[in-house]
Amino acid sequence: MRLSVLVLSGLLALLMRPSAAEISVVLASQEDFKPYEWREGDQIKGFDVDIVQEMARRLDWKVEIKLYPWKRVLHEIAAGSVDGGFSAFRTREREEYAIFLDPPIHLSTYCVFVNPERPIVFYSLEDLDGKVLGKNLGFSINSEFDHAQKRGRFEVIEKSMSHNLRLLAAQRIDAVIGNALEVDYMARELGLEEKIEGLPTKVASDTPAHLIISRKSPLAKDPELLKLMEETLRHMLEDGTYAALLKKYQ
Repeated sequence: MRLSVLVLSGLLALLMRPSAAEISVVLASQEDFKPYEWREGDQIKGFDVDIVQEMARRLDWKVEIKLYPWKRVLHEIAAGSVDGGFSAFRTREREEYAIFLDPPIHLSTYCVFVNPERPIVFYSLEDLDGKVLGKNLGFSINSEFDHAQKRGRFEVIEKSMSHNLRLLAAQRIDAVIGNALEVDYMARELGLEEKIEGLPTKVASDTPAHLIISRKSPLAKDPELLKLMEETLRHMLEDGTYAALLKKYQ
């Protein structure tokens, strides 16, 4: 009798699990973060967007992507207003309200960018003392940089990357701290390649940026669905899909 109950319970669980075509996921991400994600007319574009949409296509899931300022993205995920988001650095605080999936969506390389007409030297954070820097609003570089910023060792102007690069080109700030792919892409788009130069020493080691799932989402309560998402991302990385999609933005 007990075996029959267990078998019946298992069958009911299978019947109650939604089919792939019935699964709809709402994800949030940073607005105006070229080339990773941005809105163009009624379309949402970008490398990270391509990765997420390809994952959903392979799973036969429906995915809706919403773009907000980054602080709101994290708030929506923590509140469970969306199923998850991308692309987030792993921190203890974020792990309290979100599950981080592997492999990451991309690796972020943060560098110092200067105007070659007024260059500075950078080998360590001490070289930035007293400087005026630009970086993306709401973005964390790493704990060492964030701590130095809080101590006031340098002034940081937190605006959009396009705004910061224009300030640098006009020599109104000393440097921009930014994601290398983002800065290179934006400098080309703004026609500022001759005014923007990356320094060889990285501000931080390459940092993984992940697809994360809100712990308040139904997805978080289904380990099999989370495993499917991770396996699909892993296959995309191994079969060259990541690299092929990235070429569009380099």
